[in-house]
Amino acid sequence: MLTGRHQPILDPKNPAVLIFYVPFYQPGLAVKAEVAAGRAELFLTSYTGYEKQIIQ
Repeated sequence: MLTGRHQPILDPKNPAVLIFYVPFYQPGLAVKAEVAAGRAELFLTSYTGYEKQIIQ
């Protein structure tokens, strides 16, 4: 990630760490229900499922 004065050396031989954030928004639900729905989605989605979402 290039930010301000932080300019890392970009080289295909150096590993990179990628982090993806998945929002679990459920508009219209009460906060407790939204948290429960997000937790359920997190636990019911496989690694492969998230991989497919990221690629898309």
